[in-house]
Amino acid sequence: MDVSKINIGELELFLEVAKLGSLREVARSKKMQPAQLSRTLKRLEQRIGKTLFERSHRGLILTPQGLKLRDNVEEVLNLLDVNIETDSSLEKEISIPGIGAPTFLLQTLVLPTLSKLHTKDLIHKSQLVSLPNDRLILSGLRGIIKIAFHAEILDWPDTWYSEKIGSIESKLYGSRKFFEESTLTEAQALNERFIYPLHWSPEGMREGIDNCPISLRSRKKSIGVSSGQMALDLLHSHRSLTYLPTTLIKNKDNSIIEIKVKSWKKTTHPVFISAQIDSINKRMFNKLVKTSSQFFK
Repeated sequence: MDVSKINIGELELFLEVAKLGSLREVARSKKMQPAQLSRTLKRLEQRIGKTLFERSHRGLILTPQGLKLRDNVEEVLNLLDVNIETDSSLEKEISIPGIGAPTFLLQTLVLPTLSKLHTKDLIHKSQLVSLPNDRLILSGLRGIIKIAFHAEILDWPDTWYSEKIGSIESKLYGSRKFFEESTLTEAQALNERFIYPLHWSPEGMREGIDNCPISLRSRKKSIGVSSGQMALDLLHSHRSLTYLPTTLIKNKDNSIIEIKVKSWKKTTHPVFISAQIDSINKRMFNKLVKTSSQFFK
């Protein structure tokens, strides 16, 4: 039994099939192919080492082992506070392929990539979902997204491809209007107001990660915003600093300048694209990798 590779998405699909007794109905509601759903259930049976369903004239019926697993899974998901009906309704609103990424990657990487792919008639329909890195895997396992762009490596299950497509650098920025000097000591920087990323989750508002060399707790004055563009707008109107990926800075009027802190080292982080194997074929995934990689050259 290889339970380490079992994910919540597979268990939720198992519960749906157990409830309806029909692969076709569940596949239709999840916008999947019945064969794809059948492979997912077979993979689950192989990992558990038990036969979970038997076929009859009434459809799929749970075996004794399947009944036991259903009861255990429902109990575990209730403890984790996973609302299957809520997630299913959300999934129905998002057409395949749902693409998830942090906001700054949607703006600077995903949209340009899709623009090229639409031009080549490779992707005709897609919907974009702004998600922080730490919500991508769960959204993928629940079927909300089929493709993800993310900074830093994530621990996807083996049912997903994942490949590095480039690296991005982050720097400290301020407005030329408020900062005559473009070099500060760390002590001087800490006395300034910092703008940091903030995002909403079902648990409430959460602080994001901006990869700044000093922690958020160390910053004496700070304000949270939900997008990089909001951070840039604040830089124009208030004396403040923000640590942003360089790809977000469009410095045509030179109004936003890099603020260098003497003791800080260069900060770079890798960018990956990941996709669900059963939904995105290898040829399409390779096209996505090749096209998105071009924006890092």
